[in-house]
Amino acid sequence: MKQNLSLSQTQRLNLTPQLQQAIRLLQLNAVELHQEIEHFLESNPLLVRDEANEDYGSSSSKDLSAHESIESRETPAPESVETIPDELSLDVTWQMIDEDWGGSAQRPVQEIPWQNIRQNSDSFVDHLLEQVKECGGSGADDEVIIQLVHCLDEKGFLSESDEELSEIVRIDGLPVSTREILLARQALNQMEPTGFGARDAIDFCFLQLCDLSERPGLLEALLLVKEGLSGDAVVNIRQIKAQTELEKDEIELGLNLLSLLYRYPAQALNLGVEDYIVPEVLVAQEGEQFVAKLNEDVVPNLGINPFYKRMIKTIRMKDDAKYIRQQLSQAQDLIKNINNRFHTLLRVSNAIIHYQQAFFQEGQKAMKPLTLQSIAEELELHESTVSRATAGKFMATPYGVYELKFFFSSHIGTQNGLDVSSTAIKSFIEEIVAKEDPRKPVSDQKICDHLGEQHGLKIARRTVAKYREALQIPSSSLRKKRI
Repeated sequence: MKQNLSLSQTQRLNLTPQLQQAIRLLQLNAVELHQEIEHFLESNPLLVRDEANEDYGSSSSKDLSAHESIESRETPAPESVETIPDELSLDVTWQMIDEDWGGSAQRPVQEIPWQNIRQNSDSFVDHLLEQVKECGGSGADDEVIIQLVHCLDEKGFLSESDEELSEIVRIDGLPVSTREILLARQALNQMEPTGFGARDAIDFCFLQLCDLSERPGLLEALLLVKEGLSGDAVVNIRQIKAQTELEKDEIELGLNLLSLLYRYPAQALNLGVEDYIVPEVLVAQEGEQFVAKLNEDVVPNLGINPFYKRMIKTIRMKDDAKYIRQQLSQAQDLIKNINNRFHTLLRVSNAIIHYQQAFFQEGQKAMKPLTLQSIAEELELHESTVSRATAGKFMATPYGVYELKFFFSSHIGTQNGLDVSSTAIKSFIEEIVAKEDPRKPVSDQKICDHLGEQHGLKIARRTVAKYREALQIPSSSLRKKRI
């Protein structure tokens, strides 16, 4: 075998450790960020909380305005990191912050009360992403699967249709086909545990049953699911018997098997779905406008321990001096990246509020269609940066606490050429059902006709059924049985 040497020139993107940390911190939610900071405080002696000693850093104002730059909280002062010798300067090059953003402080704003209960939406994400990394998508594009994982709701469902997801998911800025979405959804359904990415509880029950081996009641349970029943549905055995031609004991056998199934995908991982949170963004009203401001309870006040910083100039042991310099550099990186994280979060939140002003004044009926790409273009950020900044971050509004991703929704056209968001349509459906005659509930087709007549919406009956199920509203026949 002949051996030879050759030269080749290639280009590739290398992320510095500082940039990798910045990206990781951006995608953490408030609880995870707190845990990350506690880890650094335990492992790095140069990093301290400002509350421990006022000399460690400048105290931050409790009236941080939505238009103030988060860099006004840069720590520490008077002993700021800028006084460190030149040989300890940082090499961070991540330019996430727009230096020209910011403005004058506004007058004090009125805070909006908020709730503190939400559903845990991120506990299974790492579990699924690890499977994608190890096994791939079995023919589906791994990047599409990864984006679908981030679209899952707090219970692991993916209620959007393939058509809607094809508009949301983008590869290199371009939308993907519905076939690619379908393949990625199927790959997600088959991951462990089975059923993540199911459209609703009925679809999830069907996926679980298909994953079971032969057992008593399996065929009967599949027939019941085909009729739209899940494990926690209100049933009428007499009507089911007429619809399926099953005997009473067969129906009970199928219902018993359905009762053993999980109710939602995240439950299969034994993950509690209820968790206490503190919203990172608070919405306040200034005059007729709504603005965002950071919740000071979750913004950490970190600084550099001046004792160790002074020690650098006097310590004589070479190894000790090197160790302190390394720890100092890590502490500086963390403080800078945390400030960058909150600044980006505030920018994205203000952009969302500016676009959705009508929602904060009138409620979900006034929600406008909005995509990640629209916010990314407005702020001159990458779409993935906006996605990370909104995942797992919560905003306290006059109507409750919402994840930032709640404000992004697909759209449906109207007869006059305008677009209405899916969130607004769900609100219309809730209103129609709330006003119906309990003795004669409206069907999906009548809801569809009403939306067309009252709001000019061009919407299919199956889309109405999908939105109704996402709102956990039973069908008209089941609603009637509750009387």
